[in-house]
Amino acid sequence: MTSANAEFEAVIELLGRLVLEPRTGVLMLVLLVAAASDARNHRIPNWLVSSGLIFALIYNGTGFSVAENYLSIPFLRENGWLISLQGMAVGFVLFFPLYLLRVMGAGDVKLVAMIGAFLGPWNTAMAVLSTVLAGGVLAIALMLWRGTALRALHNLLLLTRASMLPAPAGVLNVQACASASAGTLPYAVAIAVGTIAYMVLKQLGIVAW
Repeated sequence: MTSANAEFEAVIELLGRLVLEPRTGVLMLVLLVAAASDARNHRIPNWLVSSGLIFALIYNGTGFSVAENYLSIPFLRENGWLISLQGMAVGFVLFFPLYLLRVMGAGDVKLVAMIGAFLGPWNTAMAVLSTVLAGGVLAIALMLWRGTALRALHNLLLLTRASMLPAPAGVLNVQACASASAGTLPYAVAIAVGTIAYMVLKQLGIVAW
């Protein structure tokens, strides 16, 4: 079998999963709606995240079978409810520090925790890694599109210079950037792109982790 045929069959299998195994399709739909809402209104509706969370908990809790490496606590691996809770915990723990640093909003943290309820702990950690990579690429693309890349670099240089002296004392002067902001990326877009890309690439066999 050629690689082209193998990839075609993998795509067909992915499309089949969207129909026969609704968890994947529902997660993708929730992420796309969240990304659209964040891009337009700069907020992620709580009802959307709550609905996705309830669906994931009920679906995994009543019919979950572990067929992948979830890196979960051994004696809990056959319990779908607890695997979902572990995934929620991983998503929350990985993103909550960024909320404390005001890098992202509470809605982003809740969205990633919801993803954890769908994917389990190991896949959630990999989806977060993919999200970080997607966020970096999208942020650079956005700055280039808006023509604010030089402004962002200027802000970074100002912040670095203003923080060189107080940094050894544990102080970071985040107010040092006097110039205008280079713009912000609705992070639900990065979360959606990163998570969906990870799920698709894994289903196609392009990534094994």
